[in-house]
Amino acid sequence: VSFLKASVAGDRFGILWRGLAVQLDSFFFKHVLLHPVFTHLSYSQARQLQVDVEGMALLLFAPFTRNPLNYLSLCGDACKLLVMRVEERKAIRAKLQVDEDEGKAMDTEGHQEMLQKHGISKLNVEQIA
Repeated sequence: VSFLKASVAGDRFGILWRGLAVQLDSFFFKHVLLHPVFTHLSYSQARQLQVDVEGMALLLFAPFTRNPLNYLSLCGDACKLLVMRVEERKAIRAKLQVDEDEGKAMDTEGHQEMLQKHGISKLNVEQIA
């Protein structure tokens, strides 16, 4: 990243690294955290993954921002889900599935409010179900 900073003008570097952060967050979320192997982690394994994701954000983005965790928000929310008790995760997914089966809109305020109670603010209902 410091090579890029030296090679790109200051204002463009900010745009570039934020774009890279969004892509990294999306890639890691889709291709790593959504992999079936991660749905069977124990609490301690899920917690270690959460610590590793937060450490990656700090390592990569701390030199450029005061809030590096904000740039891996999808991954952060996914880790919050993984750290939950299995029963709690299943209950959230079941509630979302029941509402979908009944034809209710997927992103109702009630759904988002339920997710926010668990500290999940960036994932939408479809990404969880």
